[in-house]
Amino acid sequence: MVQETDIIHIDEHLKVKEASVPGPHGARTVALTIDDDVHVEEQKRKREKFGEDGHVKSAC
Repeated sequence: MVQETDIIHIDEHLKVKEASVPGPHGARTVALTIDDDVHVEEQKRKREKFGEDGHVKSAC
């Protein structure tokens, strides 16, 4: 029998920057910059179960 396990690692970083600059007619303009960085790592592990005589057992 084969047993499969999925392992998923998710790493997320969010950066927000705010800049206030003078506008063309004297009013201030605010600009936001948002950087979203996501990393996903997936691993699959398989494990076989063996019978007492050392052979792989049938799943049927």
